[in-house]
Amino acid sequence: MAHKIDMLHGSLWDKIILFSVPLGLTSICENLFNSADVAILGHYVSDTAMAAAGSTVSGISLLVTWFICLSIGVNVTVATHLGAGEKELASRAVHTGILFSLLFGLFMTAVARLAIVPLLQMLAVPESVMAEAGNYFGIYLLALPFISLYNFEAAICRSRGDTRTPFISLIMTSLLNILLDLLMVNGMHLGITAVASTTVFSYFLNSLLLLCFMTRASYGLDLQLRRLRLDKTELKEILRIGAPAGLQGSVFCLSNVVIQSGVNSLGPAVMAASSAAYIPEIFLYNMMNAFGQAATTFIGQNRGAGSLQRCREVFRWCMRLVCGFTISVSALLCWQAPWLMSFFTSDADVIRFGVQRFYYVISLEVIDGMIEVFCGALRGYGHSLPPALISVFCICGVRILWCKTLFAAFPDFYIVMLAYPISWVVCAVFQGTYYHKFIQYLEKTGFRG
Repeated sequence: MAHKIDMLHGSLWDKIILFSVPLGLTSICENLFNSADVAILGHYVSDTAMAAAGSTVSGISLLVTWFICLSIGVNVTVATHLGAGEKELASRAVHTGILFSLLFGLFMTAVARLAIVPLLQMLAVPESVMAEAGNYFGIYLLALPFISLYNFEAAICRSRGDTRTPFISLIMTSLLNILLDLLMVNGMHLGITAVASTTVFSYFLNSLLLLCFMTRASYGLDLQLRRLRLDKTELKEILRIGAPAGLQGSVFCLSNVVIQSGVNSLGPAVMAASSAAYIPEIFLYNMMNAFGQAATTFIGQNRGAGSLQRCREVFRWCMRLVCGFTISVSALLCWQAPWLMSFFTSDADVIRFGVQRFYYVISLEVIDGMIEVFCGALRGYGHSLPPALISVFCICGVRILWCKTLFAAFPDFYIVMLAYPISWVVCAVFQGTYYHKFIQYLEKTGFRG
């Protein structure tokens, strides 16, 4: 039986932790899917094959970001219906979300496959690996419908308080993917095509396993494949919440490309240091984002139940937990930064630049964690567009402006690194101000769950 968390009654802090930890680990495992391919190709095939697969990472991340962010819409919609006791409407949202995820995944596959060469050129993939990168990317794109389906399935599971089942499903298929990769390249001496194919199969199996589990009567979702159809009302609500989040996520990716181009202009040592230091950053972000998604789901259910007071308690606990967790882990990472960087390289310059990135970015990551909770809480209230617009203008706008002006005038590593905390501070101020104004508005006008 899946573990279900009662979000409407009892203590909150322990339930938020139980909800967030598996969710954060799930995001980390999902990020490791492509990383495993890159590592195995580099170790057992060739540096060229590794470079080909690695050069597609940012493009794949941009596409997957849309699935992850859009799935927030079905998460909030189903959670709100469940909190209000509207089981029939929740069922309609579930069936709509499942079917839409497949259709959207197929659409993204078709569009991306037609634009493989322009996408790789936009990613500045070198000609020496263009052919293999196109081969790997083209096969990998076949997995998009299954990646989309899994993220929507996981979001639906989260809406009822279950983050454990999607985590277990992903762990099982991640391990299977690694074993199949090793079998293909080490046992059968096949190359990059086989690795990409096993990844597609693993994603397919992952989404199928979770779908089969969700259709069990004991799971409580009343999911029946014959009832899959698009309900216009529920689809509109899913897109109203999910589409702004998807826009925010994709623009984030593009703004980070601008920063990366600045990093790349500073030479190989800076590039290597930044790439190595980015790994613990993304893992830390996944855990912070989990607390933001906890705020979304817990507030969504309690909003449906009509309890503003409990919604506010959820926000306070999520903010305390994300700050406590991030400050503790950030301090540990910064303390051990030289030792961590030594795992990747013995070059003194690379280690020095990497340690500086730890100090300039990871030490202040708690501000980003606060932004995640502000955004997550507002989405839980069904208010998705304003926090997305604030983030786009305050984070993406500040980063692009910073790189095009100050960094352009003073091309220094420390200047480009400051783009991260400066943009976070600006965004946190605006997000926090908007959130508190929104809560005051709810109190004055009456709260509708």
